[in-house]
Amino acid sequence: MQFVPFLRGELRRIARIIRGVDRDDPPSPTVRPLEYLRASYDPEVGKVLDAYLSVPESYRRRLPVEAICQAAGVSAWRILEVITVVAVRQGAQGSAIIVAAMHSRVVQKTVERALQDDGSQELMMLHKAFNFLPRRG
Repeated sequence: MQFVPFLRGELRRIARIIRGVDRDDPPSPTVRPLEYLRASYDPEVGKVLDAYLSVPESYRRRLPVEAICQAAGVSAWRILEVITVVAVRQGAQGSAIIVAAMHSRVVQKTVERALQDDGSQELMMLHKAFNFLPRRG
């Protein structure tokens, strides 16, 4: 079996970030980075996911990722790439949802601050956002 340098460490780091261990938020339930493979339609990924899910859950943590990839005949580097792409895509989608849901409240708060005596920075920001300022040049 070919071991990929730093792969296990990278997957652990990704898992810590997913669970929120590196933030002040309470940790979320354990999610393994390989579970991100469920959001991919790539046929190679399907092979790895099938191999991963065929292992009893109690043994999954002990089995090196490389062994699962080897059993599926897929490069471990390919799997790390897919996990990265899926994590980035899901993060961007989650961020877009939060921004869309909170946007009106942010605008309202910005307007409230702009109407205060010390709200000149917010006022300028609103003027720039809505092209109320003359263009230079």
